Amino acid sequence: MSSPRCMRPNPFRARSEARAGLCSHGGYMPAETVWVRGRSPRQNQTGRALPAACGLERVARGVAVGMLVLLGMLPALCAQTLSLRIEPGTIRKGFFYNGTTVQVEGIAPPATNIVVIVRGDETSELFNKKGRFGPLWINTDRIHIANVPAIFLSYSSAPIPSILDPSSIDTYQLDESSLKRHLTSRCHCNCPTIGPVQGRSIASCKGVKPDPQYAATIRDSFLDLKQRDGSYQFHPGAVQLAASPQGTHYSLRLDWPNSARMGAYQVEVYACKNQSVVARTVTPLNVVQVGFPLYMADLAMSRPWAYGIVAVLTAVLAGFTIDAITSRLRRRSPRRVSQTAEVAAARAPDAAPEAGSRVLEDRVEQEPVHRS
Repeated sequence: MSSPRCMRPNPFRARSEARAGLCSHGGYMPAETVWVRGRSPRQNQTGRALPAACGLERVARGVAVGMLVLLGMLPALCAQTLSLRIEPGTIRKGFFYNGTTVQVEGIAPPATNIVVIVRGDETSELFNKKGRFGPLWINTDRIHIANVPAIFLSYSSAPIPSILDPSSIDTYQLDESSLKRHLTSRCHCNCPTIGPVQGRSIASCKGVKPDPQYAATIRDSFLDLKQRDGSYQFHPGAVQLAASPQGTHYSLRLDWPNSARMGAYQVEVYACKNQSVVARTVTPLNVVQVGFPLYMADLAMSRPWAYGIVAVLTAVLAGFTIDAITSRLRRRSPRRVSQTAEVAAARAPDAAPEAGSRVLEDRVEQEPVHRS
């Protein structure tokens, strides 16, 4: 039994019914008829009716060609894929925080070397230069340094100069030399704040640009200071590589520096081959404050008077606690002296008991005794 022909759909419902493939009376349209607005059945430019099967064949051919192209490009895409996973993704600093370890791992293209960079936002910092004036050390200059990352941790599977050309190293700022080249400094600065400066560019500084020799001394001293406090670290050969069916598996365990401030940091991974970067990926790493330290920081910013009262009460309570502990320890000290004297008397039976008792009395008199 052939399918009944449906009537022309309502003009207001023609488009929606044509998309759904329904007739106006709720039944399905025949397969050979496709209703569109203004035409029934579907016609080409010459006015001839086109079967629906012709359009489906074209769609099927297009899908097949697209799948073949995608399958042909799949090996090349997989070869250049660089994945990255960080554990933990957020470092939480609470009251009992005592450092943490970050695990970095992923899959890189085959036969590549890996460079992992943990970088903070660029910041400006002010420092006082110390100079010797006779027997004393005094401030002789104020230095303004800009265009430097707050944190810079460099890890690689091999020494970076051996796996990348100098231009790539300088473009991505991957080693100590590239950091020095991008550093900008001013001497005789009159900016009032010491340490990290937020919202103050070096262009607004009224300091003087140092001569080349003085600028080199400033750069060397700055990087030496950052390396000593753990903010800048360089670890060639720290990234472990292993072959896998998907490519090269890399892994790294790094100790997060305690000098890192709260904020957002970037973990950058570079896959290097033939002295160039073939793949790169970036993942954020957040450091946040939680618990009691966060509450005290918010209290200090929002209610300074309340923060001052809490700080004074905490100091007084700590003083009473220490005094109670030391008093208890002093009360126990005469008993230990008496036990030591008894042991000495037992080891020397020929000694006169009067001498032993006299030594005991002298030691007890020297130790203050607090009576309750």
